[in-house]
Amino acid sequence: MLAGTFNLVMAERLCRKVCEHCKSTKVLGDDVKFQYAKDSFQNFDKNLLKKEIVARKISQEQRDTFIQKGIVSFGTGKDPKTGETCPVCGGSGYKGRVGLFELMDYTEELKNMLLENKSVIEIEKYALKNGMINLERDGIFKVIKGITTLEEVYRYVKTKF
Repeated sequence: MLAGTFNLVMAERLCRKVCEHCKSTKVLGDDVKFQYAKDSFQNFDKNLLKKEIVARKISQEQRDTFIQKGIVSFGTGKDPKTGETCPVCGGSGYKGRVGLFELMDYTEELKNMLLENKSVIEIEKYALKNGMINLERDGIFKVIKGITTLEEVYRYVKTKF
């Protein structure tokens, strides 16, 4: 019954945005979250990835800064001029929220997988292999653009830590 009643599956979480006033950068190095972030695109179709990068207006420099150098933005919580507590974010390093979104097209193949009682893991693997942008991937694109942090993304995405 359920298998024939919807067209799209969506999930959304709100995570904190990096404060623009006290924003700075840091090198992640061997941070395990950085490794997970890079691994999340391992089986992603290269053509779909290129389309997604273009659609999100991610520059080559932004990609290289993240992927090759491991440099990300973060809020220091300190006013860059005075060194005191940031007056904009109150010292948290974050100001405002941004949505992390996950959309899965409901294809005939997915319908058949549901009717065959395939596991959630099998369905997720199929969807990710076929270009689904899950919460983790959407969040990582936002990290690359300097909008949020990996810490924030992994607070709201299925916990690996």
